Amino acid sequence: VIYGILVPLINHHGLDDAAHNRGLGKWHLQRLLRLQVSLWELVRTAGKHGRLVISSRIFNLTCPFRQSHSFGRRQPQLLLDTYHRPGQAKSAALSGPVLFFVYGGAWNSGDRAMYSKVALFGQNVGFDVVVLDYTLYPHEQTAEGQLEDVLEGIEWVFAHQEVTTMMIAGHSAGAHLASLAYLAGKRRGSSWLDRVTGLLLLSGVYDIERHYEWEAGRGVEAISCMGRFLEPWRANSPRHQPTDQGLSLHDAPRTVVVHGDDDEVVPETQSFDLVDSWRAAGHRSISFLQIGGDHFQTVRELMLETSVAQEMYWNTLKLPRATSRL
Repeated sequence: VIYGILVPLINHHGLDDAAHNRGLGKWHLQRLLRLQVSLWELVRTAGKHGRLVISSRIFNLTCPFRQSHSFGRRQPQLLLDTYHRPGQAKSAALSGPVLFFVYGGAWNSGDRAMYSKVALFGQNVGFDVVVLDYTLYPHEQTAEGQLEDVLEGIEWVFAHQEVTTMMIAGHSAGAHLASLAYLAGKRRGSSWLDRVTGLLLLSGVYDIERHYEWEAGRGVEAISCMGRFLEPWRANSPRHQPTDQGLSLHDAPRTVVVHGDDDEVVPETQSFDLVDSWRAAGHRSISFLQIGGDHFQTVRELMLETSVAQEMYWNTLKLPRATSRL
């Protein structure tokens, strides 16, 4: 079924750039992304260790400027994908500004290949793009382990590529990890910190205790790994870390916290509270941005060739563009 019907359908109608040129627009891509995610959840249960070897064949954007790299010191099998801007030689290192993207999936699912089209946003604003995998629960038993995977990915990019600056972005659980990674860099005095020029946080979870209460109200707390995986809750909450750890954010980079107005998975109060908390810690350039749509709309917008929301993201970030199609 996968190879005979669904994969040709997806590849022909949703995941190649020519489909957009044939008039297949935002409506179709949104629904095909839902199909993509649903199909992934179906087939991943049959794979060992929560991943399938064939996943990249199903979900990966055919892209002549993509390269995969092993980056993990703690987990050497982990890979990240780099996407060059058009016009660069495939063998060349990334250069100039880079968008570093951390996907979501409730800390226990996902694959970098599902988010290859984030490279479209990078192309639009003149950034190279990096999308990484990290060890998923239950194969990773601690939130600290996932955070170390993300930090190792950031460090690998600066050590092995010729990037000048980095914008760190994440969606849902990925926004939680992306914000924790920046705070960890502050806490450790990481050498790469000064080259992080922006944070783009989409539909994230930033206060674990509050979100557990939300999950309990929906009756899903028992099947969610969050309550078990993210203990201790307060210590793993980006909302509370600046206050509890005495971190000043007065020199933090431009940060945009985005939420959909119809999000039933993560309430927008998570984003409101993060903005208020980080402002109280001295962050002078953090903004909240609301767009229309559900929990996944904020990341779908990054996977379109162009959109009004992309323009809103970029205008709010106010970062210089190398070359732009927006």
